[in-house]
Amino acid sequence: MTTVEITDILCDFLEVSIHNILYTRKLYPEAIFTPRKKYGVTVYQSEHPILNEYITQVLKAAQAHAQNNQLKQIILCIRSDKVLVEKYIFDVIQFENKSTESDSLFGQLEQTLRHFCLKLSNSIHGLKPLSSQSEFDIILHTTEFSAVAFNEEQEQKEFPWLPVNQIEFNTLGIVPIHSIDTDKLVMQIYFEECDDKS
Repeated sequence: MTTVEITDILCDFLEVSIHNILYTRKLYPEAIFTPRKKYGVTVYQSEHPILNEYITQVLKAAQAHAQNNQLKQIILCIRSDKVLVEKYIFDVIQFENKSTESDSLFGQLEQTLRHFCLKLSNSIHGLKPLSSQSEFDIILHTTEFSAVAFNEEQEQKEFPWLPVNQIEFNTLGIVPIHSIDTDKLVMQIYFEECDDKS
């Protein structure tokens, strides 16, 4: 597998995960999501062009940073009435993007995504419904050098990434969703709920 193929698999996994978090938490009407099979399980894919373009741009940035081994975290933040209430964190502990003759990562992630999709709905089943004014954004944690270099690329001018300060968040605790432990990728997936959530 080439470096591009390895990062493609990672971003494919992130794409499915993001769409399914949005579907499960009902940030958008169910009508904009279409069920499809991925990795042997039923997942949900948005068909809204503006939403999909945002996610595509996020994944393009994530892939660029991953190819440089500079992707540390992907954080999906949900805000209700402008207040941060939930964070879904993909913590990239180790990512080995060098080419390899093995295609085992695909098979390992296939099993992982199957378990992740099943555990996602169970893990957040007890959460309170979000308000109709809820929205989300995605934060990428990378190095300052990688962020500056990526933003300087001409093709990124129409979708610039902005630095953010440390997110202040009083949490009820960390709820693990799933762990990925392969020879190419070690990642912890968990979410945090704000203790001020009403």
